[in-house]
Amino acid sequence: MKRTSIFAAIIVAGCMNLSLHAQDETTETRNAGLAFLKVGVGARAVGMGESGVTLSRHGNSMFYNPAIIAREAGSSITIMHNERYEDVTANYLAATARLGSMAIGVHVNFSSVGEIEVRNTPGPAEGTTSGDDLSAGITAALPFGENLEVGASVKYLFTKIYTTSADGYAFDLGVRYRPLVSEDGRGLQFGAAVSNLGSMSEFQLESPTLPVGIRAGAGYSMPLEITKGTLSLVAENMYYTKDEKNHLHTGAEVSYKENLFLRLGYVTGFDIRALTFGLGASYSIFMFDFAYVPGKNEFGSTSTISLTLLL
Repeated sequence: MKRTSIFAAIIVAGCMNLSLHAQDETTETRNAGLAFLKVGVGARAVGMGESGVTLSRHGNSMFYNPAIIAREAGSSITIMHNERYEDVTANYLAATARLGSMAIGVHVNFSSVGEIEVRNTPGPAEGTTSGDDLSAGITAALPFGENLEVGASVKYLFTKIYTTSADGYAFDLGVRYRPLVSEDGRGLQFGAAVSNLGSMSEFQLESPTLPVGIRAGAGYSMPLEITKGTLSLVAENMYYTKDEKNHLHTGAEVSYKENLFLRLGYVTGFDIRALTFGLGASYSIFMFDFAYVPGKNEFGSTSTISLTLLL
């Protein structure tokens, strides 16, 4: 019975791997566990090519660069839902607040693969199961002077496939430098972050390797008279140490009176996606964002919806 259960778990693990790696887009990803940690959050950043190390905002920014919340004036609550192919869904919940000169945040990232067929022997499926991944963490960030911000996150990680599970921890470190930023937040900014430094307990016969990533880039925003809003441009590079591969993320956003937003992005180095699109709207304390990423090579598209409340 034990041998049968192990065999079934391995089959399920393989199925989940295919689903997550399809979204993660590279065959090299198979060398690392918890691939959901490589899938961007927040419809605004996703619509701009998953570029979040400099110009992302509020709770979503803690995923890309924990330093960004350092200068947030008030509190915020963010929720996100992502629908992918292969019955894969992701949900993200985050909140930020000020604590004196420090900004703090909490965040939960949950991904699930449902209706995975289980087979102990070749032939018809004997049933279905699911695979679940969880990251839950806290973030602290501080401003230094007028231009520098630093931040760090500590995360609890959990993964389960069939009857087998593992947990662990990870740290994220980030910095943002704003040498030419006006009082309204527009200008030139640079950011860098290292994510997923940690370890996992044993899963089946070995411990999963976390996808350690190094992200660095620049963002620039300027007034746009024709729309009475802002034009924002971002570009950053993401390097995963296990894959030894670079991914360039670029994006642009145009706002109309800071109430309506149109976004476009492009990413390189992935097998099934390149272009990203996004829309946004802001009214009173509410910010609504939507992102659409068309698939390539016969893979389906993905949609992301985010809602942020500014308190």
